[in-house]
Amino acid sequence: MRIVRNSKHITRRKRFAKLFVFVGVLMLFGSALPALTGNDRFVLPAYGALVLGFLMFIGGMQQVTKWSRRPRADVQLDETLARLNDRYAIFHYVDIGKHAPEHLLVTPGGTLVLTTKDVRGLVRLNGSRWHKQGGVLGRLFNLGAPQLGNPTLENRLQIESVEEYFQNAALPGTVEGAIVFISDNVEIEMRDPELEVLHYSELADYARDMGAEVTLSNADRTVVVDALSAGEGLEIIGGSGASRPRKKVRAA
Repeated sequence: MRIVRNSKHITRRKRFAKLFVFVGVLMLFGSALPALTGNDRFVLPAYGALVLGFLMFIGGMQQVTKWSRRPRADVQLDETLARLNDRYAIFHYVDIGKHAPEHLLVTPGGTLVLTTKDVRGLVRLNGSRWHKQGGVLGRLFNLGAPQLGNPTLENRLQIESVEEYFQNAALPGTVEGAIVFISDNVEIEMRDPELEVLHYSELADYARDMGAEVTLSNADRTVVVDALSAGEGLEIIGGSGASRPRKKVRAA
């Protein structure tokens, strides 16, 4: 399987994450200025610094957690899909639009947009509505961890971005989407999901099933792969094998 990774993007995101945390901490300390100086003129700016500093710190910590994860999401997908043959290619962090997906898998059956989520515990899905089970105290302590958000909306926007790119570049094939949970400690209760929802342990089999219905010829698949590999800062590397993790997804 071909693996294409935008390593420069990863480096930049790590740098910005640390910068956000650093600036957030500075602003939080700066918000204590009125108490230290006894000057009431700084009260309103201090409240602003407190709120903004808190948001920057939390946002920065979420990004630090994401990019410092071992294995990082892209590496984990590579290991999971390593047993696929050379008719498959995965792309990480390629710049192809406003809502560019972080992971794209090109198969003989078309292109698959992968939206990964690294959350733990019980997650409930009803149609396109997502809910992470947990109390207020638990959510407070997990503010700096990766958040669930709305994976369905994210994936749809990413699909639209890829479809627009394919149309502008006159690339062949269809574009589909899937939401992939990459934590071992997640349980998902699903009811009428609008998109495919997978645990990462299911992804290789799903990709193989998708590729079994060939809609892209070898020539067309080469065109798509070459176009996605043409961006700046991309490196082409090989995947590494890994044992298949225990499946944890459960459907209601």
